[in-house]
Amino acid sequence: VSTQSTWGKLQTVTRSVENALKAFSKYLSPGVLKAVLVSKQPIALGMKPADVGIYFSDIEGFTSIAEALDISQLIAVTSEYLEAMSMIIIQHEGTIDKYIGDAIMAFWNAPARVDDFRLKAVQSAVECQQTLSTLRATWKDYGWPEIRCRIGLNVAAVLVGNFGCRQKMDFTIVGQGVSIAGQLEALNKKCGTYILANADLIDEHVEELFVLRHMGKENLGRTEVTIHEVLLTKEGATSSMMAAVDCFNAGTSAILGGNLQLAETLFREYDKIAGSDTGSQLMLNKCRSS
Repeated sequence: VSTQSTWGKLQTVTRSVENALKAFSKYLSPGVLKAVLVSKQPIALGMKPADVGIYFSDIEGFTSIAEALDISQLIAVTSEYLEAMSMIIIQHEGTIDKYIGDAIMAFWNAPARVDDFRLKAVQSAVECQQTLSTLRATWKDYGWPEIRCRIGLNVAAVLVGNFGCRQKMDFTIVGQGVSIAGQLEALNKKCGTYILANADLIDEHVEELFVLRHMGKENLGRTEVTIHEVLLTKEGATSSMMAAVDCFNAGTSAILGGNLQLAETLFREYDKIAGSDTGSQLMLNKCRSS
């Protein structure tokens, strides 16, 4: 066999492998694909403990949006939305776990270790909301409905790895922390918010860079969770907003300390500075009902 013929066959095989990997990459997050390729072990079922940041998002009022669009429009807007949100998560070293209709589930710190994964989870959520705001302006020109998403963020010890059966498995995470992320996403509706995070996710880096409203404590299933709303970067906040948020957070601390009269005064002051919203009314109701 000639050297030229052998070289030609090698090039063909190389192209076939490259095409297969490109196709494979459409079904796996980059981090998972890389872990599969560099692993010297055969792919097998099995999970191990890990501390991860968890992201769960859902489109607000998706059923009504689906009813307002024809199927081609619905596929177009949903695809554009999922593409934009997913790219932000991946750019911040997140692993896309799965799409559940219009919902996105993602996590950080697995399969590979991610430095500052708490910060990257919060950055992703804030950037997703900013990008969605830009997309809304474009979609308005198409006559499409306003699309908003709610995001829940959690940090938890979970099991991570290959789950399923020998013929079909997913690289995923399992544990109560996943459920709590989903419940935080749903809690946004009650609180009138768009990003809620478990306080355990809020480390010094997140606190230093982002504007946070302390929303108190909620029972999610059998777990009491201290919750923060993530608003935006401090860099983008006005002095008036910071003053209002400081007032709000002092009010929440007063509730937790049992000083309901002071708390009510602080939330009324917040309303004077920033205007009444669902969150402040929720906290005022806690003052009156506690």
